[in-house]
Amino acid sequence: MHIGYTAWHDEPADKLPGVVTLPAGAPAAPGAAPLAAPTAAAYTSLDAEHYTQAVATGPITWQRLPDLGRTAGAVTNFPVTAAPTATPGGSSPHLAYRISLAEAGPVTVRAYLAPILDFTNTTGLRYAVSLDDEAPQIVNLHTGLVPDNGNRPWEQAVAENIVIKTSQHGVAAAGSHVLRLWRVDAGVVLEKLVVSQGAVPASYLGPPENVAPPATKGNLGSR
Repeated sequence: MHIGYTAWHDEPADKLPGVVTLPAGAPAAPGAAPLAAPTAAAYTSLDAEHYTQAVATGPITWQRLPDLGRTAGAVTNFPVTAAPTATPGGSSPHLAYRISLAEAGPVTVRAYLAPILDFTNTTGLRYAVSLDDEAPQIVNLHTGLVPDNGNRPWEQAVAENIVIKTSQHGVAAAGSHVLRLWRVDAGVVLEKLVVSQGAVPASYLGPPENVAPPATKGNLGSR
């Protein structure tokens, strides 16, 4: 489709939507919403590949998919033909991320995932999340997503090229903690993790990464 189309039919010509160029430092247009300025402690945003440790077990490996998705890249597990991990936890395959939380209390983890069909034709593709030593919570990527016309969540996921799933956790104290994303099914592709203890500013791509990546890449391969 041409740039600037407004209906599901071909436009007669290429056209660029109207733009306004403002000089540096120019004030925003009247009525424009101010930019959000969250505090540094409001959330922790991590690109998927910037894990602290990648744990592989048996034939399962973790692989980086550079430039896939909307930000730095993505991470998934291979082989895609491997059976599901029946009980995630312990030494089963997972990615670990060391994070710092400003206070005790409830924590929300948002996983930004590539939209994908349930190619297993079962109940949906799953992963699990845990903070520190808690039992992993299994999250189904396809809950509420029906790949059919008229299913608004699926249409939005395809249009925005992302699925965002949340899980709720809690910590007893501020300070250093370990977030783990566990493999359950093959085919789950992680792009970003956002850990928050309060409001997260609305944005199309999600909050940019705001922590320094680990110095080493560990055993993460690349495809």
